Amino acid sequence: MTLTRGLPVLAGGLWLVGGPGLTADTDALVYLLDCGEGQAVLIDCGSDAARLLDNVAAAGFAPSAVVGILATHGHVDHVSAAADLIEAGCGGLWVHAAEAEAVRRGDPLATGAYLYGRTPRPAAVAHELTGDGLLRFGTRTVEVVATPGHSPGSVSYLVECAGTRIALLGDALWGGFHPRIGSDLEAWERTLERLQTLECDALSFGHGPPRLVAPYAEKVAYAQRRFGFLLNPWDVPPGGPDAWVPERPGLLGPDHVR
Repeated sequence: MTLTRGLPVLAGGLWLVGGPGLTADTDALVYLLDCGEGQAVLIDCGSDAARLLDNVAAAGFAPSAVVGILATHGHVDHVSAAADLIEAGCGGLWVHAAEAEAVRRGDPLATGAYLYGRTPRPAAVAHELTGDGLLRFGTRTVEVVATPGHSPGSVSYLVECAGTRIALLGDALWGGFHPRIGSDLEAWERTLERLQTLECDALSFGHGPPRLVAPYAEKVAYAQRRFGFLLNPWDVPPGGPDAWVPERPGLLGPDHVR
């Protein structure tokens, strides 16, 4: 991996512009993809729009050149900066239809905001994804693959950069599980089986290392072998043990979080 003005370059035309050490420490990884013709797209956007836009500028793109924000899913660590980015001039937000309304409303449960002890900011969803498909931006084609399980509207994006076929998997790999956020073990098992059939060279996932992980098939197979043995109900979320959940009315709700 090389650096451009301090930004990790994962592959030709693909930068890491958000995540721990780049934006907020609780953010998922955020990618900037060069689409040619002076255009780019973000894949996820984390929570810190100001720092993210500084990083996008370091890669050579103004907000107006970012023609879309492609969400892997609608959780706050992946998309809560979207409203600020759109106000700054970035293009619209793409979210799967299964989670679009939760993002528009700022639902504290479906967006996972309760895990962070924060109130989600509603964001306009310009485009609702449904199923698999191809998106075209500039000279770039981005393949969309539905990968539900962690959440009902989780999707992954496949891109080719400098001859390397890369799967950007969000939380489809190594993501957390809870029915409250719509997690579904059976759907997730089918997703892992589907991921095994994709012909990719490398991958990156939402809370993984700041680099590409390879070989793709080997890493997905390992995750599949590890999947679903035991779910730990004592895991402490990023918001700490006092993070709000509706079953504990004595704790502060999201409207009271500072």
